[in-house]
Amino acid sequence: SKYKEYLLNKKTENEEQLLLHNFEDIINLPTLTSICSLDDLYNNKYLITNLEFVETSDSAFVTLNMENLLPKFFNGNYYFHIKHISCEQFSDNKTKTDNYEYKLLFGKIKKCTLKFFYKDYKNYYYLPNEDMAIHKSMATFIDKDKKIKATKDNCYTKVTDTFISLPDKPFLQKKYTTDDDSIFEEIKIFKDDNNSSYIRLSELNKKDFLISFINYILK
Repeated sequence: SKYKEYLLNKKTENEEQLLLHNFEDIINLPTLTSICSLDDLYNNKYLITNLEFVETSDSAFVTLNMENLLPKFFNGNYYFHIKHISCEQFSDNKTKTDNYEYKLLFGKIKKCTLKFFYKDYKNYYYLPNEDMAIHKSMATFIDKDKKIKATKDNCYTKVTDTFISLPDKPFLQKKYTTDDDSIFEEIKIFKDDNNSSYIRLSELNKKDFLISFINYILK
């Protein structure tokens, strides 16, 4: 090795090569150690400081405050993009630390009409003229020639609202309640004609759900 060769002959040329190699290792070490900060991102070690909806780009952004700097090459996964926007110094009598702010693009906003599918389709009837399904308790008031037994494919109702897209992977539904609207008793998943998944944008106004949602897409 170069090191053993240097010990034998003490040549300046070998010494310079060894020092250059060590110098490059030290210079690149901060970049490598920043990889450890990914653990903070994936284990919820951040503070959500702002939620922003940009209508011109139909995008939703959230600002994350973190103690550690993320790697420069890190740009999220297939679903989101993250950008370093600022660094602020916080100090007291004992310590001085840097906090880093990142803007996370985590979904596309869509104003449209989507379908909400009922799971227990056997208890529903489909109304072809209205293109919607209703529960069998309501269907008793509808003429027989204007209704048919619902199937998995047509057991839905249409909802017009502002939605945000979900990653193309299983989404675990959790129950959340509000005092003003029973429709938020659970997080409902809506579908478009391409079977892509969405939730109401208004769901993100619930702080606990927003945190869970961000944690979900980061993993």
